[in-house]
Amino acid sequence: MRSGEEEGLYILTTQTISGIAQRFADDGFTPVGRLISPADLAQYRDIYDRFLSGDIESGEKRTDLGSHVERKEGVRENITQIIWPSALYPPLKDLPLHEKALSTARELIGADAELDFDMMIHKAPHTAVPTPWHQDAAYWVDMPDKRAVSIWIALDDADLDNGCMWYVRGSHREPLRPHHPTSDGKNIECDCSEDEPGATPVPVRAGEAVAHSGSTLHYSRGNSTDGVRRAYILNYRPRRDDRTRTADGRRPRTQRERAEGPQLRRDRAVSRAAVRPAEAADRRSARTAVALPPPTSRRGHFARPGPERPERQAVNAVTLTGAVMTHPRRISAAGEIAAKDPRGRIQVVQDPDPSGPPTALRTANPSWSCVGDAATHHIVFQDDVILAQGFFDQVEKVAAAVPGEAVAFYEGWEGRNSGVVRLGALTGASWAYAVDEHVPSLALMLPAEAARGYARFAAEHGDGWPYDVVIQRYLKALGIPVRIAVPSTVDHDDVPSLAGNSKHGWRRATYFTDAAAEVVSPDCASFPVVPFYQYGESKCAVRQDGRWEYLDTDRYLRRIGLAERCDATSPGTREPDRPPSINAGTSS
Repeated sequence: MRSGEEEGLYILTTQTISGIAQRFADDGFTPVGRLISPADLAQYRDIYDRFLSGDIESGEKRTDLGSHVERKEGVRENITQIIWPSALYPPLKDLPLHEKALSTARELIGADAELDFDMMIHKAPHTAVPTPWHQDAAYWVDMPDKRAVSIWIALDDADLDNGCMWYVRGSHREPLRPHHPTSDGKNIECDCSEDEPGATPVPVRAGEAVAHSGSTLHYSRGNSTDGVRRAYILNYRPRRDDRTRTADGRRPRTQRERAEGPQLRRDRAVSRAAVRPAEAADRRSARTAVALPPPTSRRGHFARPGPERPERQAVNAVTLTGAVMTHPRRISAAGEIAAKDPRGRIQVVQDPDPSGPPTALRTANPSWSCVGDAATHHIVFQDDVILAQGFFDQVEKVAAAVPGEAVAFYEGWEGRNSGVVRLGALTGASWAYAVDEHVPSLALMLPAEAARGYARFAAEHGDGWPYDVVIQRYLKALGIPVRIAVPSTVDHDDVPSLAGNSKHGWRRATYFTDAAAEVVSPDCASFPVVPFYQYGESKCAVRQDGRWEYLDTDRYLRRIGLAERCDATSPGTREPDRPPSINAGTSS
């Protein structure tokens, strides 16, 4: 590729295009030359550094790709990743790179390519943490159209010592390798090494780029130098409407849509690729471990049609046990929470490995296992909660009314289920059924038999995934519905997160009351459409043929024939810039 330097002119000759496309097709990666002129580099670096310093706020879109390695003292992240910087700072899209990269992407994967998402990946001096080997396609295994290209642009000279890209030549033509979570469960990796046949480093100069297929094995070493290594990555996929239809015309759920942890929302771009092959075994194992009668599903006048389930009669007596899962540093706070139960049924369960990597999953297992022998229900709290007055009376009443359901007494400010709570509040509901997302687990009650089976399921199938994702998979395998209190009768206390979740933004209930209702109705709203706002994009969760589908709001309005009507009622408005898709992978 040749690029003119005068005024950042970008020139692709037919011969150059052909050579690049052929190398991309043959090898699964190819250098594409200079995409940022020397004159423009300073501007890109300045914007990049403003993100790193916090001058441009990135909130929960800033995460640590190297969180599986213990950080050195004074290091905020081992590998800083900032997802969707162009959505956070729209002027980025108006600079020359986006047009040049789009032109390149269309030459490599087709004229229907569009920007899917962008990200910044920064390796600070002497952090020396490698990005694990992986394939980006492991993050979106459900997509029928696998075409994808990541264009990795260096803002500093990238070499072997500071973390240039490595690829395995031809690996894009091989079957996708099995991936598993990193040790902290926040990213994925696969077995590969620099000794793999075809493994090739690709050093590039500042402003130059290398493109790779979504199926190409890649990684990068850590930065062991005195300088920074700043990379800006633009990821391209076919147009949304082209890539997201299966043979029967439906849009498949993405991995993130199936199981999105609160960080992961780190997004924590935690992939569910490693979960899929085990799903059938999960269901068989869970049903063998726990045999429950069909759960109750009742709907009040405000509810819309939802999944039909056989009715189950209320029970006359509830025997409750429970636990507060805690770390030794929070033992006092956990004791105070347990003491709020006037009948003394709640015990404190400490992290069995308090010096290990912070994770709620490790303490959740013994917390659910301590269910009493005669218990009908078991509730588990995290150690940073605030309980409404009359909370335990509410717990017993709802357990008696709907004994076969899971009950979440808290839902946070963001996510799909926060939309459920908001709709519930608007329609006067006291309870609302959760959509197919991670289960709110700050204060969660299960039928005793389900509680007893959880630890075995988590031990066999948890494999490092976040706690709220594992329990969502477990309850889904059992067919147990999750109802959420409206309003929440549990809130998050304003204390720092020991697991590093404080950076995820507002950690409060969507809607909290400090006094639980004295009368508990079993009626529970089941909404067929739930609007919510996520990562700068208006979306809808839509129940379709017994499963949840997640759509951009404008697409849903077009589907039901209301788009033109909505446009007509909003004169003078324009369609907002749409941030990229949520199907993020990582690119070293």
